[in-house]
Amino acid sequence: MAVLDVDALQKVTYFSKGLHVPLHPLEIGSYFFITLTAVFLICKNVWIASKENAGRLTETDFVTDWTFLNRKKDVSETEWVYWQNWFSELFPFLCVFLILGKLVEWKYYRMRKYFYTCFSLLTLTLLLGSRASLFLVLKCTVCYAVSLLGSPVLVWVVSFIFLTSLNLDFTVSVIKLVMFPGQPDVEIRYYFLMMILSMANLRYTSFCLERCSSLKEKRKETDAASITNKGPMQFGLIDLLCYTSYLPLCFSGPLITYNDFKDQVNSPKEGWSLSRIWRHSLGFLRIGFWALFFNFVLHHFYFTSLAFHLTVIQSLSQWTLVGIGYCQGQFFMVRYIIMWGVSSCIAQLDQFKPPRGPKCISHIYLYSEMWRYFDRGLYSFMKRYIYVPAGGSRNGSFLQLYASAVSFVYIFFWHGMTEHLFIWTALNFVVVSIESLAGKTLFFPVLTDIWTKKMSPQNVRRFHALSALPTLLASCIAIFYFMNGKEVGTIFLNRLIIEASYSTLLILIVCLYTSIQLGMEYRRYEYFRERQNMNINLIQSCQMELPGFKAHGS
Repeated sequence: MAVLDVDALQKVTYFSKGLHVPLHPLEIGSYFFITLTAVFLICKNVWIASKENAGRLTETDFVTDWTFLNRKKDVSETEWVYWQNWFSELFPFLCVFLILGKLVEWKYYRMRKYFYTCFSLLTLTLLLGSRASLFLVLKCTVCYAVSLLGSPVLVWVVSFIFLTSLNLDFTVSVIKLVMFPGQPDVEIRYYFLMMILSMANLRYTSFCLERCSSLKEKRKETDAASITNKGPMQFGLIDLLCYTSYLPLCFSGPLITYNDFKDQVNSPKEGWSLSRIWRHSLGFLRIGFWALFFNFVLHHFYFTSLAFHLTVIQSLSQWTLVGIGYCQGQFFMVRYIIMWGVSSCIAQLDQFKPPRGPKCISHIYLYSEMWRYFDRGLYSFMKRYIYVPAGGSRNGSFLQLYASAVSFVYIFFWHGMTEHLFIWTALNFVVVSIESLAGKTLFFPVLTDIWTKKMSPQNVRRFHALSALPTLLASCIAIFYFMNGKEVGTIFLNRLIIEASYSTLLILIVCLYTSIQLGMEYRRYEYFRERQNMNINLIQSCQMELPGFKAHGS
């Protein structure tokens, strides 16, 4: 096989990372105008459909909230409403947690883990009952005992059994009956508990696998028993309980893998300064802005309730469906910006560094990037404990596909093992695999010769944007199934793809192409911002050349 020269290898490496040369400002401007116009029109369709079909929607899906808007608020999204109810109950405990935690931090900094554990478990007991807290402690204790054997395989077996039990009808009924006997709000309480247990499953799995890894290293050096006694926080049972039940992150995340959590909780005490206070204040203000904006949107755009009614959604125009899908995606992203943002801001006050929130989905055109930059904590977990141990990307294409398949099987089980989730994860696997294999073909000498010698860099960018269209379209369909279930997802598939006219498909392809080009431009902005100048703006980055490229005509 021919060896690539340094210049060609550098250019193709840029292409594989989605980095391309700038296009003429008029071309980029036209892409921005088309995308902005399309978003405005499809959102306008959703707004009009919300007004025209309000009488056909379920009355219980709406409440009167901000009376000055003279519009009812859509509350049909169960997860969001449940989280708001949970947070309103949890908020007083979080305030006390922060006040007492700062006092403990001030006088007994190295004893924080005992306070975090006791207060968090006490809060869960007061909110969900002693049985729920004991159930969580029991699961952690069982996993800890298994980790004493030092076998990652046994850890995974127990973890998988616990995870599967959360999704079986029989065990669900038993848990409801045992944990919340005779309580009228059993569904809400059960939902809270399931969220806690599903997040706890990731955490005690992370802890036990890290413990097995450390135990293996210790056996090579000294007595393995010392693993539980070294340092202020390592691998004792109290460390596991602290990590699993830490109150700000316990319910919704984001997830911090134990290797990072351990290092952060053991970090030196950070003093308070005006810059630190300002940084934390900006974080809370940002989340508050999005919460208010989100509440305003739900008073005018009923995309969630519309999607729940088959007769209504079947009667809507194709572009209204596109608008509903777009709004649902943005809603999903902002929802987790708020949920994870609140938890992260509170955890940062305790000197933790949770993963950053979701990257704007409008800037992502490769679904592999969606996995990497949406739920960064879950991605780190998957990569560290599943993808790399199963083969990863450095041991050939076959092992890479195998590792991806194993990862998505786990995702399927962790999210709930339903039919529409199977469709979603299967499409995810196919799309991510295609993107991964396509990235490898960029380095084939025959194709490299085309990219670097027979096509201008601008045309390479345009061609790669066209090549990304099929997988982007498939990933959109996958998201429709994920958010709406099988029946509604199939309606989206039929109306927007299978039964769509050629003109509709053409317009849809043009809009997706322009959004991909804008995503490529934003990727360039991130590259220059991270590598060269933190203060650079998007307009300035549009005029900058990548190292190794010279300006070319288009």
